[in-house]
Amino acid sequence: MQQSHEQKQEELCALQAELQTLRQQREEKEQKQEQEELVVVAQRAQRAEESARQLMQKLQEK
Repeated sequence: MQQSHEQKQEELCALQAELQTLRQQREEKEQKQEQEELVVVAQRAQRAEESARQLMQKLQEK
């Protein structure tokens, strides 16, 4: 009975460690995805700014 209890305790510790690892991996993946999305948004903003600049130039030339 004692060995069974110790074995279950070890299994529980192993599962908790695995859960912690999986949570950390998920968090890292989410952070990476957010970073990639921010890069895309920044690129879009830069293109929009450039388009606006070109349009202003054309309007000033008229």
